Amino acid sequence: MKKIIVTAYLFILAVMPAAVLAYEVQTHEEMSAEAARRSVLSKGTLLSDIDAGSLESRYKGMTLMEWVRYGAHHEDDFSSLFFPRFVNHFYNPLTGMGLAGSVFPDVFPSPLWGLEDTQTIRRQAFSLRDALDVFYESLTLPNKSDRDDRLGQTFRTLGHVIHLIQDAAQPQHTRNDSHGTGSVYERLTNEMRDTPGFPYHGYPSADSVVKFDTARSFWHTLSPDADRQAVMNGLSDPNAKGMAEYSNRNFVTLGTNYRFEGGVAQPDPNFPLPAFYPDSVTNVDVAVVQVLPQFANCTITRFDTPPLRGQLTFYGNPVADSYQPSTVTNAYASTLSIFDHDLESLPGVSSRFFALNRFNYCAAQQFLIPRAVSYSAGLIDHFFRGRLEISADIQNGQIELVVKNISGSAYPLRNGTFELYYDAGDGARKLITLVSGVAVDNIGIVDGVSTTVVAIAPNDLDATKQYPFILVFRGLVGEKQAIVGKVFKTSGCIPTSGYTNIKFEYTTLKAECESIGVYTYPLCGLHIVTGTKIMAHSQRHTNTVRADVYRAKSPSGPWELFTSGVMTAVFINQIGFTCGSTSGPVSERHYDFDNFGNGDISSPALWTGNVKSWSCDNTISPSGIDDQRQITPVDINGCPR
Repeated sequence: MKKIIVTAYLFILAVMPAAVLAYEVQTHEEMSAEAARRSVLSKGTLLSDIDAGSLESRYKGMTLMEWVRYGAHHEDDFSSLFFPRFVNHFYNPLTGMGLAGSVFPDVFPSPLWGLEDTQTIRRQAFSLRDALDVFYESLTLPNKSDRDDRLGQTFRTLGHVIHLIQDAAQPQHTRNDSHGTGSVYERLTNEMRDTPGFPYHGYPSADSVVKFDTARSFWHTLSPDADRQAVMNGLSDPNAKGMAEYSNRNFVTLGTNYRFEGGVAQPDPNFPLPAFYPDSVTNVDVAVVQVLPQFANCTITRFDTPPLRGQLTFYGNPVADSYQPSTVTNAYASTLSIFDHDLESLPGVSSRFFALNRFNYCAAQQFLIPRAVSYSAGLIDHFFRGRLEISADIQNGQIELVVKNISGSAYPLRNGTFELYYDAGDGARKLITLVSGVAVDNIGIVDGVSTTVVAIAPNDLDATKQYPFILVFRGLVGEKQAIVGKVFKTSGCIPTSGYTNIKFEYTTLKAECESIGVYTYPLCGLHIVTGTKIMAHSQRHTNTVRADVYRAKSPSGPWELFTSGVMTAVFINQIGFTCGSTSGPVSERHYDFDNFGNGDISSPALWTGNVKSWSCDNTISPSGIDDQRQITPVDINGCPR
């Protein structure tokens, strides 16, 4: 059976003229990384809004940047033995179709494959629709490990999708030129991707990226009928602003180059643009052209067989940019073959022909690569287009949020719902019941306008989190679905279970505390640890101790120097361990507490330094306290515990 499968696989590889890659995977990784750096992922507060750190923050073993690279790399994989993903990387904007003539079933146009916006595709697991699903889960799942996994998958999926935008910047992918044996342009680009001055940047300007209101516009902004009608009439419609439209109408390819018909040079009949301009001609010696500034790094001669030498005749064409209206001449669009003279001397050979060499490809790179990066960055920005501003306060056991839409004038929040979550002390992220403000109707919340959301305050908030709440909007942001998240904290304090009015005796380091909430015994022990750290513990059951660790907040200085008055301590972390016997006094246990500083207290074995002791005996007496000092425990946001 294995032999049959391998034989079938090799047969498919042999007969599939359509099984072709675009830019090689290393090039896709570099362009995607550059796109991420130019996007909102590296600018502003987007990642901090969702408490995600930075592009270098690690999730499930890889940084977010590495997840983007990973997706961009693996978009060229096989979904299964008989279904390579890369056959879905073509889109002809004149027909609206994907790659024609494929031997594989169910080949989809690139925008549909990447977006799944009008159809669900069974074998597609990394579309923009999928990215929305995993992004939502990254904000809302109860378990942090699961949320981390989904955030990594979100960035991986974005890498897959922007790979397709980059393919749309390769004209063979928009002119149905299958290049089944590989593409010299792509191999050359891959070889040059790390050379100084490789044109990743600069479009539409040094500090901006392409922006559209819908994801599909990054491929095409005209319908195929409108696009075809304009192009077949030799017109470049100024409303054709997508990446596929740009590369389709401005560049020839190996299989769709200019040709001679009746001795007259003209464009490929299926692709009337770019038109042939007989007067846009440049005759130059190879020795001269290869030292021109624009070809400084275009010296990889192994792609020219045999190596170029002698006189070259280049033909140029105007390159029309509808997104940033301008027209620039590409003087090196195509080359009249240098072998024409030899071929014409052969019997039966009378036609001249056009060819492409490394200079044509390097000239095209200057136009296509910066746009591939900018359009990719723009699609990332579009995915994260929704932005919220939140202020929140506590009133009578309820949280009142004032939520402002700051997404921009093109992006009202419509036809969706708000969901409010918080991080609980047990480590879970939990949904809070909303009293009002749940639904957003079709009229929506336009940019700059606020709405009020009211929720019931929880009583088990994680006191270690600076921003323990996250509001999530799920609905239309502009015309299409999006997910928006924003972490925040309240200006008021939410009651939590804990200690109040802890007092301790400086000489014996034993203490009493008034316990509230769930504690069975209103007794606790408290020890100075080192520097500005202390530990307080209280029995919840007869044989279980919960220890809370605090860091001094005010006044400054070591605990040993604090002799009177009130000190504020900030909650660091919480642990639980067993005392042993369920009745009677329990012998003292000795642990180290020096490593509490970083909250690394998951195991007593990790505690190092000078040994301190405490007792599980619940008969500790506060008698004899004479030099009393009071501690007010607070959480990381300054709220009493």
